[in-house]
Amino acid sequence: MKKKDKKGLARTTKKEDAKLAVTAYTDEERAIISRAAERRNNPPPKYIEGESKGRHLSIALPKEKPHLVHAKIALALGTVDNSTETFLLNQAIQSFPDSVPGIDRVNITAALMYGIAPDNEVEGMLGLQMVATHNLAMELLGRAMRYDCWDATRDGVNMATKLLRTYKAQMEALNRNRGKSPSQKVTVEHVHVNAGGQAIVGNVERTPTGRGKEGGDAKK
Repeated sequence: MKKKDKKGLARTTKKEDAKLAVTAYTDEERAIISRAAERRNNPPPKYIEGESKGRHLSIALPKEKPHLVHAKIALALGTVDNSTETFLLNQAIQSFPDSVPGIDRVNITAALMYGIAPDNEVEGMLGLQMVATHNLAMELLGRAMRYDCWDATRDGVNMATKLLRTYKAQMEALNRNRGKSPSQKVTVEHVHVNAGGQAIVGNVERTPTGRGKEGGDAKK
């Protein structure tokens, strides 16, 4: 229903405005929104700035649900030891550009590590190496974009490329440690055996001499 204002112009009611504001989403879009909502319900841990101690950054746990935040930090860094937690965080924040405030460095590290979700201190160290490798690679790429000298740009891109390969190797190492190493799976659909030939059914391992080691039954 439309009402008229003082000038006699038609306008919609607030209820009609609300209906117009509702957007129709597809099932796929609703699924995306739902996944994002799930992540918002489980946000990464976040520190707050503590009392200033000269030039050193002081961080503290928020007053609201401090035990929950501390538990999340333990899961993010892969350790329940406070000294190790402080040591790892101090290492990580050194890999950020100077333009990033200290408290942001700590919270960004905590958020990234919460996503990596290390199971122990070893995975925690590897995760921090991934954060540092990513930071330096992106810093080099950013500088390469701003260089006026082609040689400097090329050197920056080359170094960043090596770091990105290192990042990939770090991720593969993390997956191997978690037992998620990619394995090859071969499915045989048709086997043709010529006269006098032999079909091997089972796993075949290649030896240095090139001979096959049969891991199954042989059928003629």
